[in-house]
Amino acid sequence: MSQKTKLTLRFVAVMVVLLTLGMQLQFVIIPALSTYKFWLAVGAFALLLIADR
Repeated sequence: MSQKTKLTLRFVAVMVVLLTLGMQLQFVIIPALSTYKFWLAVGAFALLLIADR
């Protein structure tokens, strides 16, 4: 995997975590995703694991 791809995956993971944090603190309100906050964080963690490989 190239360095650019790893950087992109890390960026996406950080953005997903920030979105999840914003929804938890009620700065961002997306009703369709509010029930999946936990799974969004798990998916971001999985992206970080894939990017570090």
